[in-house]
Amino acid sequence: MPAQLLGMWYLPPAAVEAMGDGPCPSPATVANCFFWLRFTHNVGAQFDTYQEGATNRNGAGGQGGGEVVVNNNEIDFFNGALCGLHLPEGVGRYTWRLTAGLLTLTLISDPCARPDAYTSGSFSRTP
Repeated sequence: MPAQLLGMWYLPPAAVEAMGDGPCPSPATVANCFFWLRFTHNVGAQFDTYQEGATNRNGAGGQGGGEVVVNNNEIDFFNGALCGLHLPEGVGRYTWRLTAGLLTLTLISDPCARPDAYTSGSFSRTP
């Protein structure tokens, strides 16, 4: 996992709200409408991990996560708690790009129903 990807990433409320019947109350603000990804390096473990979470209409957050590998500009999510498929199945393949401090993921292929939020906009370090 490249050091520049480690830590928390937030999708802005407008991008979450634009997903349609997403988790946001109206009006959407940074306090009540966000989706986040957290990448963690696990020293001594075979794989690094990711966690994801979102607000819902009641303000509470749902969470999931699994393992992640980065190879050049490709990031692969697998063994996801909400997917139900484990290696060698269930690998979500995306490209990633950092531009001016914003993280953008682009779908290559994914057999799991990962959140639309992965590709709904660019993530920033602040909610």
